[in-house]
Amino acid sequence: GTSGTAAVRLEWPLAGRLEIQAGTSFFWYGTTGDDTSAFLFPEAGLVVRPIAAAPLRLGAGVGHSVAVDGRSQAEPTLYGAVGLDLEDRAGWAVRPEVRVRAVDPWAGTVAEFTLGVRRRFGAG
Repeated sequence: GTSGTAAVRLEWPLAGRLEIQAGTSFFWYGTTGDDTSAFLFPEAGLVVRPIAAAPLRLGAGVGHSVAVDGRSQAEPTLYGAVGLDLEDRAGWAVRPEVRVRAVDPWAGTVAEFTLGVRRRFGAG
């Protein structure tokens, strides 16, 4: 089904076109019994820009799912992401991204289609 998601992510450059990314997503959905389930997905991973002059970004990493609605459900996660970084000269960017996450690897899959706004601070 379709649901909602919100995320906050921070990135730090490593070397060349490689970055470390850490953050969390908040994901909620309605169940067939008209209940709402909500989860946090704290995670960390690597992002690479495979072509220097192109806005393409590829990412992969690991994390954890944490139920925020009182249940004790928690599972490891793996994710892969592909996105674009469409930046202006002032450091603002719009980032469309698709992130596919395997929860309790390989029991369930969540796909996020997001449009983010990014602001670069400092040199870069």
